[in-house]
Amino acid sequence: MNEIAFRDESEAVTLSGIENFFMQGKAPQLNRARAGRRKGKNLPHQADANLCEEYEDDDAENEDTSEQFSHCDLGLLRDFFNSDELIKKNQKQIDSIRVDFPWWTYCLAGGFNVLLYGVGSKRDLVSAFRDEQLSKFRTLVIDGFREDVTSRAILVNIVECMLLKNCEQKRRSLVDWAKHIACTIEEKKLQLIILLDNIDSPNLRDPVDQAVLAALAANPAVLMLATVDHINATLLWTNVLLESFNWVYCRADTYIFPADELLAGQSSLLGLNPKSSHSAHSLSSLDVLWQSLATNSRSIFRLFYALFFTNNEPVAFWDLFNAAKDDFLVSSDTALRQQLVEFSDHRILRWKRGEDGNEQLVGSLDRPLVEKFLAEKGLNLELI
Repeated sequence: MNEIAFRDESEAVTLSGIENFFMQGKAPQLNRARAGRRKGKNLPHQADANLCEEYEDDDAENEDTSEQFSHCDLGLLRDFFNSDELIKKNQKQIDSIRVDFPWWTYCLAGGFNVLLYGVGSKRDLVSAFRDEQLSKFRTLVIDGFREDVTSRAILVNIVECMLLKNCEQKRRSLVDWAKHIACTIEEKKLQLIILLDNIDSPNLRDPVDQAVLAALAANPAVLMLATVDHINATLLWTNVLLESFNWVYCRADTYIFPADELLAGQSSLLGLNPKSSHSAHSLSSLDVLWQSLATNSRSIFRLFYALFFTNNEPVAFWDLFNAAKDDFLVSSDTALRQQLVEFSDHRILRWKRGEDGNEQLVGSLDRPLVEKFLAEKGLNLELI
């Protein structure tokens, strides 16, 4: 006789709770779509019905939050966070965490790496730890939330900081290069302590970037103290990476407003988002796009921004076409349009109509970011 397996209702409640937890970071549109699909179906369990109600509540809450952020008075917010009362309160909170400094040092001395987690910015806390406990050691401080911080930039900085010779990347992968750098430091009997704020920043969330950092931290000659802010930051690491990092988890609730992190990254509170902000791209995201482009497309990218930054004014489509045709990059305006549509889809540029009705192109990237990116590729913005 065939056995019929019934789903345990207590298991359904547990699974629904777990699913709800991991759906917290999803876009409200996805929640609305899922709730809409479930409305027309017969729900087998009350737990699923409760889950749909939770999704609908989340949608309303997200809409209310967005509305509040859009009307936020940044002037009053600045004055509040600069008030003497709050500064004293934050300093008092940091002082209460200072008692753990010797323990952090002890963990580093034992060959472990320290991971700080908790509510609030931990940048000042890490700086205080460095001044108090690591003043006699060679340290490298990295602000991971900055858009120009990539795994490759970190490796280049280490080579320059440690004055390492014969440590060029050559044809090595980034992970192999990181291992080579760490081994060189160990062979020279040197020690480096990396203080990395926001190891979970968007620029470093790629598996390759985390593998590079893990390759460094796995060597006893390179120690690391890092901070995380995202609630699901641990999902970045596989068991293999966790074994390489060898973390000791330390809670550090500073409750300090992350002003520097907000200004350097994307924040709905400040109106910075992928649709309206020039910070939508980073060096790592541009590199991913660059790898997918053909040689002529890369040249068109450089040519457009060379023209755009010459006068910081929109570039007429036909001016770009004539320049690209002179450089033998395109043979027809149709081919150029196809490439520009791809750039537009990736928020590299946007189209607009000029006062004369002709098509114009406006760059969506900041000049410092483009210059740094092209410099990594051995290029510049000079018109030939």
